Amino acid sequence: MHKVLVTGMGVSKEGVDVPVGEIIKVSEKSALALINEGKAQAIEVEVNTPDSNAKNQGGNEPTEEEKQVQALDAQYKRDDLYAAAKEAGVDIAYNAVKPDIIAAVIAQGFAAALIK
Repeated sequence: MHKVLVTGMGVSKEGVDVPVGEIIKVSEKSALALINEGKAQAIEVEVNTPDSNAKNQGGNEPTEEEKQVQALDAQYKRDDLYAAAKEAGVDIAYNAVKPDIIAAVIAQGFAAALIK
């Protein structure tokens, strides 16, 4: 689950309108849709560290998506990631924060092209 800050009107969750300024937990797909529509901003992206993987998944290896999040976060500063993502063709807002950029890169299938 991802936490987002609602920044635009017209957002509903479970059939109830969510007021602007409220923080809600939504799926990754919903978070990306709200962010891309300009109706929300990411508050946090759940990134599992090796320690949290052991707790959350019984010691299993991180998923491919978790590996991609960790690699992109470690390899790029926000502005460098933004520039590389735009050059690769990722659809992101100019004022997107780093977690939003990483989520968009992965969701749009460009992670492999940007991971060094």
